[in-house]
Amino acid sequence: MMTVPHPVGMKVCTPFAVCILMAVLSACTDRTSPGNPSGGRDTSPAGQASVYDDSAQFLLKSGRINEALGYVNKALTLEPANPEFFVTLSDIYLGMNNPEKAKDALNKASDLAPLDAVPNFKKGYLHLVLKDYTLAREYFKKAIGLQPVYPQSYFHLGITYLETGDTARAIQDLQTAAQQDEAYLDALILLGSLFEQRDPGVAAAYYRNAIRIDSANIQLRYNLGMLLQQTGNDSLAMDQYLRILAIDSSYFPASYNLGYLCLVNRGDYARAIRYFDHSLRMNPSYVDALYNRGLCFEILGDKERARSDYREALRILPNFERAVEGMNRLDE
Repeated sequence: MMTVPHPVGMKVCTPFAVCILMAVLSACTDRTSPGNPSGGRDTSPAGQASVYDDSAQFLLKSGRINEALGYVNKALTLEPANPEFFVTLSDIYLGMNNPEKAKDALNKASDLAPLDAVPNFKKGYLHLVLKDYTLAREYFKKAIGLQPVYPQSYFHLGITYLETGDTARAIQDLQTAAQQDEAYLDALILLGSLFEQRDPGVAAAYYRNAIRIDSANIQLRYNLGMLLQQTGNDSLAMDQYLRILAIDSSYFPASYNLGYLCLVNRGDYARAIRYFDHSLRMNPSYVDALYNRGLCFEILGDKERARSDYREALRILPNFERAVEGMNRLDE
C-alpha cells in the first residue's frame, strides 16, 4: 500500500516555553509615549514623577532599557517613597538581566507597601524566571492572599506547578485564571494544549474561546485544526485551514494539511494536487508536499510528473525513504 507522511505538526508552545516567553515586558501595561502625555496631566512634582514612570514603562516595552532606567530614576528623585516606581525599576533591572538589583527594588516596594499584592506577584515572577519554584509559589500565593481576584498570579502559579510536574494542580490554577478573566488568552491557549490528550472536546472549547478573542491568530486556528483532524473531524479541520489561508495565504502548513486530507481521507487527488501546488509555491523545498503531490500524480497514472516530484524531493533530501520507494514503484 502506498504511504504518505503525516502532516507537519505545529503545536502550541510547551509549558516551559510558555513560561520563558512570558517576558518581563508583558507585565507592563500600555502607557503614553514619552514626550506626549495626555491632556490634563498633573504638573505637580508627584504628577511629573508619574509622567516619568509612564515614560519609563513605555521605553521598557519598546526595548529602550537604558533610557527607561533614566526616566524611572527621575521619577524616584521626585518621589523616592513611591512603591510603584520601585516595581518599574525592578522590571527594568530584570530586563537588563540583573536579578539581584531587581530583587532589591521589589524588597523596597514591599517595605513601602506591605499590603500591596503587586510586589509579591513580581517577586514570584522573578523567582519563576530564576527557576526557584518554591519561592515563586510562595510569592504568588502571597499575592493571591492579598488580592484574591488576581488572574495573573493564578496563571503564573499554574506555570510554576507545570514546571515541577504537578499538572493537575497547574490545570486548577490556570482554570481559575481563565474564570477570573474570561479574555485571558494565554490561559486559554495553555489549557487547550493541556487538554488535547486528556479531553479533546474540552481542548477544542478552550481553543474556540481563544479564537473568539483573537480571531486572526493563525497558530490558534492551526492548533484547533490539527486537533479536529486528529479526532476525525475532517470537515471542521478543513474549515479552520481555509480560514487560515483567508487570513494569510502564505501559510503553507494549512494548504499542505488540506492537500493531505484530500489525498488520504477523501481520495480527491486533483484537489489535493492544487493544495500541494500552493504549499510548494510558498515553500519550494517542502519535501513532504513534493512527495505527496508525486503520489497523487502516480495514483492518477501520470508517471512522468510523479517521477519529477520524487526526483526533486531526493535532490533536496537525498535518501528520502518515501521518495526512494516511489521511484522504485515507478521502475517496477
